[in-house]
Amino acid sequence: MDFPFANGVVKAIESGLLDRAKYAKLAKIDRNEFPAVLSSFGYGSQETDLESLIRSELTELKRLIDEITPDPRATALFFLPNDAINLKILWKEKQFGIARPERLSTLGALPAELWVQAVETEDPTVIPAWILPLWEEVRNLATAPGSAKTLSAGIDSAVFRFVLRSLKGLPWAALKVYYRQYADLHNIVTLVRARGLHWEWTTLAEMILPGGSLPVEMLADAWNQPGWDLFARVFQDVYGEKITRALKRYGETRDLDGLEGALDQLLLELSGEYRHDPFGIGPIVYYYLKKTAEAKNLRLLYAEGSAGMAKLLE
Repeated sequence: MDFPFANGVVKAIESGLLDRAKYAKLAKIDRNEFPAVLSSFGYGSQETDLESLIRSELTELKRLIDEITPDPRATALFFLPNDAINLKILWKEKQFGIARPERLSTLGALPAELWVQAVETEDPTVIPAWILPLWEEVRNLATAPGSAKTLSAGIDSAVFRFVLRSLKGLPWAALKVYYRQYADLHNIVTLVRARGLHWEWTTLAEMILPGGSLPVEMLADAWNQPGWDLFARVFQDVYGEKITRALKRYGETRDLDGLEGALDQLLLELSGEYRHDPFGIGPIVYYYLKKTAEAKNLRLLYAEGSAGMAKLLE
């Protein structure tokens, strides 16, 4: 298979994304009816609760992408942050006794069962050779002295460093841009959270993801600004008025969910730059992000009903 074929498949199923009419119907119904009505739209398998429907829908999409991708390494690198979720859960359980959830993510580059075996046995032979350097770095982090918080941050950074190294010299522009923008927006939200928690800069610096276009010096400059208007202005030259408005609005409302939603929307819009490239991974990346935005919309409507319609990602 090649990218024009794979992207043609993705284009053909885009029409199945939920539209505002379906969202409006879901917003008005009782929670008890929500899963059944959503399932009647062809969403997910025959599950009886929302989270199971979302899990089945995204797992099936991941299976389809794995089946049609002409470059499995490229798509594996795209899904790798989901492996970070599993690694954090498993190592925190082993090292700190923090109980893991009933189910791990099914959306990683590697099966969750493989990570379970690797963490339990610490046997590197179960890890595919291409990802072994990441495994070794994560294992060293996990077995060194530290806290659950610093371990989580360390694993996230290790995954991003591995992705950045893997992308060097390769022609996957859409992935490179996506990860750069993802890191930037993640770091901005981290700064906002840290200001609200009154962290020291040294604590915050450990949480910053590598690979973004916003240098640490710029993040530190924003951190030291006395007001939210000045904080927002630091990023205006890179991300324009949309991020400035979102940060100023947060300064007025202290609505962190609203800020995260605005930055999710911005990342989705930025990722659309490569959505029509028939010869690259951009359309696959964009469609997957649309599906994850769809899942967030469903959770929002389930929680807030009609009040959530004004907050939908588009």
